[in-house]
Amino acid sequence: MLAFAGLALCADSRKAQREYEQGIRLEQAGHWQEAYEAFSASLGDEPTAAAYLHRAKTQLALNLPDKAIDDLTEAIRLDPKNPDALRWRSETYAKLGNQRGVIADLTALFDLGVETSRSIRNELLRGTSGPTSTGRRRLRKGIRCGWTIRRRGRARPGVFGSGKLS
Repeated sequence: MLAFAGLALCADSRKAQREYEQGIRLEQAGHWQEAYEAFSASLGDEPTAAAYLHRAKTQLALNLPDKAIDDLTEAIRLDPKNPDALRWRSETYAKLGNQRGVIADLTALFDLGVETSRSIRNELLRGTSGPTSTGRRRLRKGIRCGWTIRRRGRARPGVFGSGKLS
């Protein structure tokens, strides 16, 4: 009985991998709805961070940013050190005007030691709009702190902690 359960689990894993690979091909071809369905099928058989990440990308292409945030959050839950999921979620937060989410994800990226390009930081700053300029100022301050952390090797007191980073 136990051997049968092991075989079924192995078959589900192979099926999930086939669905995931099919989703990748469809995503690369620009067939967003079909790719979404393939990634959903893969997740039904075996949830992985990569499948959640790619399903989120298809949701963004289908203009479903709230669902994409949910999938990116799940991908980060399964793999907390996934820089791609953090970057995509920060960009999505920026499009939705969630400055705190952007700062939190960029801070997590900096803590991982991931180098973000100046163009991505500038795009996030431009894409952030709020009812007042206060949110934009806070975002700029957080981004500047990230630059300070990388260049000088220390955090600014009161913003992201204090003292030397190791």
